[in-house]
Amino acid sequence: MNEKELIEKAMKSTGCSQNQLAKKLGLKQPSLSQMKNGKGTYSDEVYVALAELAGIDPVQVLIERHTAKAGPKAQKVWQRIGAGLSAAAFGALILSGAGAGFLPTKTDANQTISASSLITKTIHYAK
Repeated sequence: MNEKELIEKAMKSTGCSQNQLAKKLGLKQPSLSQMKNGKGTYSDEVYVALAELAGIDPVQVLIERHTAKAGPKAQKVWQRIGAGLSAAAFGALILSGAGAGFLPTKTDANQTISASSLITKTIHYAK
């Protein structure tokens, strides 16, 4: 999710105008406008606050942000972090019993299901 989508989602979730949202974030409206247009550098604190206002997991937002701005080697590390957290979320879901619908049943026990397809399903349904 890019900055524009994040800001628009936060505005929609809160019912705030761009100016009102900027005030909630401790920014001036022109700064939020620049952010929305992909310009400027903003702290993780701003991204966390936006994610919370938008109703999105701040961890996901920060991982996406750092992955996008990282160089090639660091991007791979951030992608591994994101995948590791996704796998951990999947494990927690299964352990809690909430993920029972993702496990093979008798009727589909002969089908091959990869871990990545299970994680993708988990991420999709966990949103």
